[in-house]
Amino acid sequence: MAKSPDDVKSRPEVTILLASYGRLEYLRQAVDSALRQTYANYRVLIVDDGSDDEVVEWLHQLESRHPGIKVVYQDHQGVAVARATGVEQASTELICILDSDDMLRADALEVLTEALRQQPDSRIAFCNIRELRANGSENL
Repeated sequence: MAKSPDDVKSRPEVTILLASYGRLEYLRQAVDSALRQTYANYRVLIVDDGSDDEVVEWLHQLESRHPGIKVVYQDHQGVAVARATGVEQASTELICILDSDDMLRADALEVLTEALRQQPDSRIAFCNIRELRANGSENL
């Protein structure tokens, strides 16, 4: 269901922040999950932490196809520095950190922003994880 412009304006904008270093197969899944969000007012910021040429080429293509995605490139300095770079680059009130080997449920931003709306004194919201193993089993 499409969101009306008034609905988007009434919701705070969220940046989904991914720090990436290689592992293209997982990064694709993480980005796909970010792009499937039902929450309408968000953008995706990827900080590439010195990945190889294959990942960089994919990120260039991704950024050119999706105007809501911005990619920042830096030399490899580790995930903590990449996340800090992303926090500095984000221009939104809210940031959702997504590891490049994780996926978000389609309603993740809806649930997290609603939790913050219901608790206006809170400065952080978090969620549980569900581990999906390669053999198809799950760990809650």
